[in-house]
This record gives sequence, C-alpha cells and structure tokens, in this order.
Amino acid sequence: MSDSAAVFWRTFEEKAGHIRKLILSGKHREAFNMVEHLLADHGYDFSFDLTEQDGLTVMILSPEGDRSEAARIDSLIASKPPMPKWIVYGRRQRKPLEDVYAIIRHIYDLDVEDAKFVTEDAPGGLNIMMYSKAFVGLNDEESKGLVATCLDHALGEDFVMSQIGGMRGSPAGNSSGMSARELIDSLL
Repeated sequence: MSDSAAVFWRTFEEKAGHIRKLILSGKHREAFNMVEHLLADHGYDFSFDLTEQDGLTVMILSPEGDRSEAARIDSLIASKPPMPKWIVYGRRQRKPLEDVYAIIRHIYDLDVEDAKFVTEDAPGGLNIMMYSKAFVGLNDEESKGLVATCLDHALGEDFVMSQIGGMRGSPAGNSSGMSARELIDSLL
C-alpha cells in the first residue's frame, strides 16, 4: 500500500461518520465537497458518486473509461480498511433502466427512452451505436458522453471498459435497432 493511500484511508476513516451523516440527512453537496477535498489533498482526482443504499453509504470511484485511472483506483481500493456501513466501488455499477433514464434526465436534461441500439463486432470489442432524438443539437463529444453515461449505468462501467470497443450516438434513427432492454438482455 502506498503511503498516500494509507494516509488517505486513515483520514477518510476519521471523517467517514460525519460524511455518512451528511449523506443520510440529504446534505449531498456538503458530503461531496468533503470527499472531493480529501481525494485532492492526497493526490487523487477521480470522478466519484456518493449515495445511500439499503442503509449503507456508497462511494463509487469512476475511471471514466481511462484504464490507467482504473489501475490507480483499483490500487487505492485494494488498500481500503474495513469500514462498517460503507461500500466503495471502483466502477459505476449497473442500475435499473428507469434509474438510468432518471440519471440522464438529471445530468443532461434529455430523454433517451426512445433510444435504439445497433451493435457490431469489431477487433477492439463490440461497437455500439445509439440512436435517439436526444442527440439533436449535440456535438460529437457531448454525444459520446451521453452514450457513455447511458452504457456505464445500464451495463456497468467494468463491462463497458472490458467489452465495448467503441460507441457513438446519432439523432438519425434506426427503427430496427434494439431497445435498451433488448440490448441489456443480449449482452448480460
């Protein structure tokens, strides 16, 4: 375990109870700011989410598709001491499709329930094309971010990083594509 990781987890443990209370009382911004500062103070610039699930406090560190960041996250999590009432994941976890749609509405203010998906085998992994009216007016970077957000939450970030070679989004529809549910069922 690196010194930075050990110091991070010691400091995190000292503040974990307070962070948990903030999350459980709905003060997510304050909890988020505390964790963001803790990570930054120890040299970690990871994307992360905080939530509560079944009475447990959950922190999700996300590499955002970056394999070198994934390795750093894995190393940090491997050195995590036991912390009662906390779960820490190193990738975004699969969520129910309704939650995926809600996350996209919250982040992007867009509705992708009309989405159709077409898959294609490729040397670097499966390529996925997502068609939805939501892509109208988005540039390439925004479109890719929307597709990545959808797939990371619908399939799980670990699956996306290990199995998906490419992804794109387009407003020009392919009515013969699979629905999101059919995509999930075909891949998992």
